[in-house]
Amino acid sequence: MKLKILILSVIFFTSCKEKYSYELNLTNGKTYRQKTIVDMDIEQEINGQEVDIRTRNAFEILYKVVKKTDSSMILRAQLISIYLKIDNPAQTIIFSTTDNDTTNVFNKIFKNMMNKDFTMEVAKNGEVLRVAKFENIFSKVFDNLPNISEPQKQSILVNLKQYYGEEAFKNMQLFGNNFYPKKEVALKDKWKSNNLLTNNELSLKSSTEMTLKKHKSKYAIITFDGNINTISKEDNVNPITLNGTTEGAYKIIPKTGWLKEATIYQNLKGYTETPINYGSSSVIKSPVKIYTKITVIGY
Repeated sequence: MKLKILILSVIFFTSCKEKYSYELNLTNGKTYRQKTIVDMDIEQEINGQEVDIRTRNAFEILYKVVKKTDSSMILRAQLISIYLKIDNPAQTIIFSTTDNDTTNVFNKIFKNMMNKDFTMEVAKNGEVLRVAKFENIFSKVFDNLPNISEPQKQSILVNLKQYYGEEAFKNMQLFGNNFYPKKEVALKDKWKSNNLLTNNELSLKSSTEMTLKKHKSKYAIITFDGNINTISKEDNVNPITLNGTTEGAYKIIPKTGWLKEATIYQNLKGYTETPINYGSSSVIKSPVKIYTKITVIGY
């Protein structure tokens, strides 16, 4: 009899596990802030020599909720700070919007990108549905810089957009908001998240498994791990093939779904292909390893 009662109790409490739903439900008219730090270490073998390049790209974005519907919200956003450090065997370069060095051209360029409004529509599952007026960020990027030639401007813009362009922004939003479950979940429940990120050179596929580790009234913690595969685009002159793993954790505010903290690790290995001569079908394969840590802090 006691055994039957125990079994029934286990069944009852298992079936009555409390479930939680998480979605982006920000307050209309309120302002939110998010800082993202991307630390990357690239180890590549070139002509038999190992080259190590380390970068830190940190930027901060201000968001204001200007409209809400039943399924999405419109955010007005501004880039409010940038810090970029590139450390290679030849030199260390630092650019920052907080640096008052007037001789540093890129400090001026970054400052010219600050506080330019663009808008984005975001679904309750965190998906960026559309972005508008993003080009505002680059509209006055060369103001008060008369000594830069037109070819130099085009080259600088190409490099800037690799880090801060619309495509890069959407990809980073996808990395930062891909944790919302499609239905209610209980502690230790798992769900899948598959994403495809693209840029001018690569398509990156990630397949991760999320787990609800903790739920409190003020925060919830979702952990994840999975795989990443990259595919070079067919017209890429220097194809790159990478495969690896990703893991990390998200800490969110249950009431609003706002990301309070996140740490994302990526460990990728593969190779690049470089033609021996222009137009040649013969290529040199160079091993490459990329270690990335992404830190997101929400305010």
